[in-house]
Amino acid sequence: MSEEKIIGKGTWIDKLASELLEREKKLGRSLDVINVESGLGASGIPHIGSLGDADDQKKEGQLICTELMQQVKEIDGVSGVHVMAYKQERYVSQMVKNSGVLDGRKPWSPYDNQ
Repeated sequence: MSEEKIIGKGTWIDKLASELLEREKKLGRSLDVINVESGLGASGIPHIGSLGDADDQKKEGQLICTELMQQVKEIDGVSGVHVMAYKQERYVSQMVKNSGVLDGRKPWSPYDNQ
């Protein structure tokens, strides 16, 4: 089994930059100057688009939330996230656990005591 190559600090933006460079090489384009727009929202998180095509939108949204927590954990200087799950609050605790960002600590949830 081969190890995955770590690019830069191994963050999502480093991986995205690497994929962009590989695509440009395959297309035979010059790598002297590359202008990009990051597509980041005001929060600094990449825009994920619509979930309209997902078979199970609720589950897909939960997976995206979990992945975003994992990506945000890798950003230097960021020490947490604020998850707002409108009408899905009962799933937040499980998404946090699934993300692994607590490293074994137990998240608080008002639903844990019910």
